[in-house]
Amino acid sequence: MMTSIGAFSLKNYGMCKDHIIDIPITKQDLMCDELNIDVPLVMEPANYIYRAPKRLRKINKEVYTPNLISIGPFHLGDPELREMEMLKVSEDFVKMILLDSTSIIELFLRTYENDYIASNPMLHVHIQEDLILLENQLPFFILEELHEIFINGQSENSSFFDVACKYFSSYIKKIEKKEVKHFTDLIRYSYCPIKHNSFGGGISDLCIAKKLSEAGVIFKLDKKGDALDIEFLKFEINDGTESLLRNIMALEQCHYPREAYVCNFMVLLDYLIDTREDIGSNKAVAIMVNKLSLEIVEENSCYTDLAEELKNHYAQCCNHNMGYLRSSYFSNLWRGTVTVVGLIVLGFTFWSTIRPDVTHQIESVHCV
Repeated sequence: MMTSIGAFSLKNYGMCKDHIIDIPITKQDLMCDELNIDVPLVMEPANYIYRAPKRLRKINKEVYTPNLISIGPFHLGDPELREMEMLKVSEDFVKMILLDSTSIIELFLRTYENDYIASNPMLHVHIQEDLILLENQLPFFILEELHEIFINGQSENSSFFDVACKYFSSYIKKIEKKEVKHFTDLIRYSYCPIKHNSFGGGISDLCIAKKLSEAGVIFKLDKKGDALDIEFLKFEINDGTESLLRNIMALEQCHYPREAYVCNFMVLLDYLIDTREDIGSNKAVAIMVNKLSLEIVEENSCYTDLAEELKNHYAQCCNHNMGYLRSSYFSNLWRGTVTVVGLIVLGFTFWSTIRPDVTHQIESVHCV
């Protein structure tokens, strides 16, 4: 990153190595035409940069707090982030917006040899995690406008949407271009189903996955479907998973209360997963899933119809009884083998018991 007092520089984005773009940051220069950023009228009345609700922060406030870099006003001045603040030379709100935006764009476009961030995987991961926090956001349209200024309309360069998707490629799959509010919204968009389900009332009284499985419901890995399809897409659980999901869910609680796909999905999982037996053998994952839905207000759910179908299936007597037999006598190979052997022995014992009587009856018939 090249910085100077009163200017911020960006170099090496599809240009010659020594090409530098200086962006003035004085208040007078900020009024120049080339840096005027039009705020869309449709976006003025609505808020979309949120502080996580208190009821969610009290569960685990660390997952909403940046560790390295502060973006936007919520964590400005945090002494824990002072080192990165000094690098940005932020003095007031206008400078903060410009410097934060420019530093993000430069971060996304860095192509230096032996780059400090790119050569440090742990630092790169932590910065990514900070940039997806709900309270650490800037409006996406500001970043798009500044990106256009930086690339100077060069057609061979990608749009900022594509650049952002590439930077967060470890979190999102390939998605179609869409107007998003910020990075948290971008990540959420990648988790939303392509085919939107109809919404109904909230879910209640759904059996856990173990009981449903015993009743004949099959849970399988879906390698091609959407992340929020009931045929669950395999996703990696790591140290950043809880933070990622909590921030997306906090955004939905604030901005998408009636289209809360991720919240709906996690509430459904909370019903299905009660112990580690419902998810395989990982107790930590079961605990995480159960905690994620705490304090989540679910006005409606896109899984209402599915939940009703599962409850109706489990309520049928034959399915319920078959589930009991499977869990009691065929829960694993060893128990199933013992059960089969026991049935065979029982059959031979029964036959041995009635055989003399049958033989006697047959002899009596012959005598007659």
